[in-house]
Amino acid sequence: MSLKQIYISPSNQHNNVYADKKTTEKQNCEIIASHVKTFLNEYDVEVNNDVKSYNSGGYGGRPQAAASWVKNKSEALYLSIHTNAAGTAVSQTGAYGPFVIYTKKDLQPLAQSLRNALREIMPKPSAGSDRASPLNQQPNANGTWTWGEPRDVTALGMAMVLVEVDFHDNPNIVPSLTTKQVAIGQAIAKQIINFYGLKKNVNSTPIRGISEIVDINILTAFIQKNNPNFNPEIARQFIQQGKIYNIRGDIALCQSVIETGWFKFEVTAVKPSQNNFCGMGVTSLGMPGNSFATIELGVKAQVQHLFAYACRDALPSGEKLVDPRWSYVTRGSAPNWVDLSGKWAAATNYGQSILKKYDELKVFSAAYKSPTPKYYKIQLGAYSVLKNAENKLKEVKAKGFIDAFVTPMGADKLYRVQLGAFSQKANADAKLADVKKAGFNAFVKFE
Repeated sequence: MSLKQIYISPSNQHNNVYADKKTTEKQNCEIIASHVKTFLNEYDVEVNNDVKSYNSGGYGGRPQAAASWVKNKSEALYLSIHTNAAGTAVSQTGAYGPFVIYTKKDLQPLAQSLRNALREIMPKPSAGSDRASPLNQQPNANGTWTWGEPRDVTALGMAMVLVEVDFHDNPNIVPSLTTKQVAIGQAIAKQIINFYGLKKNVNSTPIRGISEIVDINILTAFIQKNNPNFNPEIARQFIQQGKIYNIRGDIALCQSVIETGWFKFEVTAVKPSQNNFCGMGVTSLGMPGNSFATIELGVKAQVQHLFAYACRDALPSGEKLVDPRWSYVTRGSAPNWVDLSGKWAAATNYGQSILKKYDELKVFSAAYKSPTPKYYKIQLGAYSVLKNAENKLKEVKAKGFIDAFVTPMGADKLYRVQLGAFSQKANADAKLADVKKAGFNAFVKFE
């Protein structure tokens, strides 16, 4: 089967309140839908997650009969995402379990794989199988479902799958529903990708998503090989702010590498003190651009600007707008990094250059080996004969320094009597004072 368009409809007309008394079905399903789109954006299929669901009570989410917005119905999938409620049945049966409704018989394998994938994520039944829900139903010949509701959407000429992730009025289920949205979205996307055999689009790496390289040591080392003075706090903020906004902070850091010339600021009128890592506000040659009071605010402004380009969502809860050029962005006009070409910068290969730099980071990350940590040690002697080193060790331990030891012979053919190690020099110096007070000639060595 060929798939060209996917229309994702979160349960955006349902304001049913979850068992936690604060989350609504609409809110949570829209979050899940956004993650489904994020993962599908990497594949050769057009995805729209701003589709309204048209409900007439009961199980909802089917599209309008006209569906004039569908470009090619024979190559389209309408995906409706819901969470379910069992009312008083929750207390009677402890209702739980994902289930999937579909409209065409040939979609049964997709429906089953979706359900199985979601069951791996959601809490497992305490006994036996899922309780409460009809599974993978098809319309009867008269166009109704087995429980009697009108369900005839076959006239649309397109495939439809309605996913009920789990029961939101079961208090045991809600924690997973509200904390595992990324995993749920990825699971749904993965099953659609597998079922339709979607191919990855190398030019569609999305701006939104989870950073893959999050080790601050790796990110810092990557930049410090070109700029030893790079501040690791900048890398940390890119990962932190990227996580808040669901923006690829690791790739955004690579964008800044290009904009600042490895953070040397030799290729821009912006100064390091401005905490402006993306040339924000530099609208003409020589203009210094915007300034930010802290590294955190400078990175946040850049991430917010990427967020504005990548989607039309509101800022995450509790976040305040610090991007001074937010209003200049056509929201959602650049969901992928390559889409920034000709928008963020005039260069037609701007987005591609960012991804090329990220490819360099991935190669560096794969080969990176954490350096052996160095410590401060107190050295009380070095001997070419092991017996002499052992005699010195006995003398040292007799004075109460029981943690002293003899090192293996080094490249210089010497055995060393040492004490430590200490990660802080002040601690090593304090111990050295005790050693000297005991009558030993010793010194602190960093190795």
